[in-house]
Amino acid sequence: MSGYSKHERCSGAGHASVRKRYAPLLLAVALSVTLVSSAVNRIARAEAPAESASETRPTYETVVVATPTRTRAREDATAFASVITVDRTPRSAESAAELLSELPGVVVTRLGGLGAQSTLSIRGSTADQVGVFLDGIPLNAALGGGVDLGLVPIGDMGRMEIYRGQSPVAFGAAAMGGVVSITTPEIGVPTASAEVGGGSFGTGYGGFQASGQEGRFGVSLGLHTLQSQGDYSYHFNNGTAFDPSDDTVRTRGNNQLGQLDGVARLQMKLDGGRRVVASFWYLDRDQGLPGNGIREVFDAGLSTRRAIAALRYESQEDLGESSKLSIQLYDVDTEQRLEDPNAEVGLGQQRTRDRTVRMGLMANASKAIGEWAQVSGVLDSRRETFSPQNLLRGSWDGPPAERLMAAAGLEAQVRAAARLSFVPSVRLEAAHDEMLQRDFQGDYSADRPENYFLPNFRFGTIWRATDWLQLRSNIGRYARLPSLRERYGNTGLFLGNPSLRPESGLNTDAGFVLQFVSPIQIRLDTAAFLAWSDDLIQLQRGSYYVRAANLVSARIRGVESSATLAFSRRLHFIGQTTFTDARDTSDIAASRGKQLALRPRWRAYARPELRDIALSGGAGWNWGAYGDLEYTAGNYLDPANLVAMSSRTIWGAGTHLQIASTGFRVRASVRNLSDAQVFDLSGYPLPGRSFWIDLQWSGSETEP
Repeated sequence: MSGYSKHERCSGAGHASVRKRYAPLLLAVALSVTLVSSAVNRIARAEAPAESASETRPTYETVVVATPTRTRAREDATAFASVITVDRTPRSAESAAELLSELPGVVVTRLGGLGAQSTLSIRGSTADQVGVFLDGIPLNAALGGGVDLGLVPIGDMGRMEIYRGQSPVAFGAAAMGGVVSITTPEIGVPTASAEVGGGSFGTGYGGFQASGQEGRFGVSLGLHTLQSQGDYSYHFNNGTAFDPSDDTVRTRGNNQLGQLDGVARLQMKLDGGRRVVASFWYLDRDQGLPGNGIREVFDAGLSTRRAIAALRYESQEDLGESSKLSIQLYDVDTEQRLEDPNAEVGLGQQRTRDRTVRMGLMANASKAIGEWAQVSGVLDSRRETFSPQNLLRGSWDGPPAERLMAAAGLEAQVRAAARLSFVPSVRLEAAHDEMLQRDFQGDYSADRPENYFLPNFRFGTIWRATDWLQLRSNIGRYARLPSLRERYGNTGLFLGNPSLRPESGLNTDAGFVLQFVSPIQIRLDTAAFLAWSDDLIQLQRGSYYVRAANLVSARIRGVESSATLAFSRRLHFIGQTTFTDARDTSDIAASRGKQLALRPRWRAYARPELRDIALSGGAGWNWGAYGDLEYTAGNYLDPANLVAMSSRTIWGAGTHLQIASTGFRVRASVRNLSDAQVFDLSGYPLPGRSFWIDLQWSGSETEP
């Protein structure tokens, strides 16, 4: 799927093409609601004992105040972590970027509206330092640049776990900034759900999920679509920030987007608590590239195709009693196509086909040793190749690169006393990089190969002082390899630096988790964190190029806190606040002692909610509403802190109506109520006021 043609973009036919392409799917989703509802209800009547209608109909809970089971991170007991479940919030038109931006310690940098490129920082990290996993499969590419959250669909998400500042050994190779782990729902009893909606800027979306089990075999399917023109208005200062006389209002052009993504999973249960799961994910996206807000772009476009295939084996008996074993083979194949026929976003005309192929094996095992310890181990191996091409300059443009990586880790959870546990872990990582260059005869040969060997360790403690109070602390040493792009360069303006050293850092945190269940449900999570980082990789900008170098050392410290409260079934509140002091401690005079760019000192989010307000005159009709605000302050766009961003508060509100007896719910949301003109990165304005509405249907209760 190539980019749009010039005629399509200039005439608006490109927007119509996107709508035409995905309109049949939206119609099919709407029609499937009735069909799937009937099928699931027939299955339920056939398999379930006779009960009253009020007992069998599904109910909805949005961001249920989590019980200890729901909020407990599965892979690490001592890490400070957040858990987002499938019944996450009452908002419509959500994305991974929005879900993550309301969490403590997390900063999301967005380049546009719904579905636009977004990157993630945790506790002052860079995007490259955060590991993102889908059912245990790493989405980070050795090419670098961090994971684009806009390409992380959440339509089939069952659960998301965010480990702040720590990297559990179960994920294999370490991540300096933390880990985001997305898992799909378990394949089990018959379930089905569907959604269709839309809103501002010519946006429409829809999708469905269905799952079932028959004997030993289970299947889960999901399909989702998103399309948007993205033509919102923004304030344009004409490149003269200190002269408001020439300011105007522009419409974001060439910002259309169309996306289709889906997943199919097949499960086969074996004897002895074993099972095999085969999974396949596919994503197809076509989008325009709108430029940096100052220079208009008309013809540039980018398309992304990604296919992920995985085969997973799980067992609870192969290693004996009280053990677990999982082995997963996976392949991630990604191709990005850039169409820039008029050299609007790069240097010279470009028609690139960049392909990344990543194959890997991940094995995890754990076994209890009596009542006092549990030992876990991981083996992680990957092979990644990157093959860039520019079709306007011949069959290839820029040399292909390859990285071989292996990691082994061991962790123990040791109960030192009735309420005190220690979690030591050690990890060894090795990597080999090669870049292939052509000689005068056209043959490939290895150029500047490099070998790396990285030890990492961590020691965590957890003291369960009472049934409602836990004290936690962690200290760990992590490192990050230079990406292939940073070390070898890429097509265009990015020059390689073969002398780059791995980044390294020492992270530590301490805090508490307080949780009451009755009479008022309260969960309070507070931690102080401190990190020292050396050899941080930073981009140097020249007149016609960008080059990475080990320029920066940093000290990052801060405090983060989140709270979830339920005063009754009908009144709920969630909120978080984070203070981050991220200082450059390098010897560069212009930036020494300054706040690291794009790491705001203050972040806060709050959302009060009303739920399950029964409406008179309608059996099973419930109403709810919410309001939210997001506050950011103390942010700079440059290392010298010469360009400061104004503090900002963004308001939102919404409501929903559900008919529990039918499984239908209608949600409506308004974002950026004050129509504030804001941006996360200079030149990339975010949307102003926007409105969204959708219709949901569920044939079963959501997964706990």
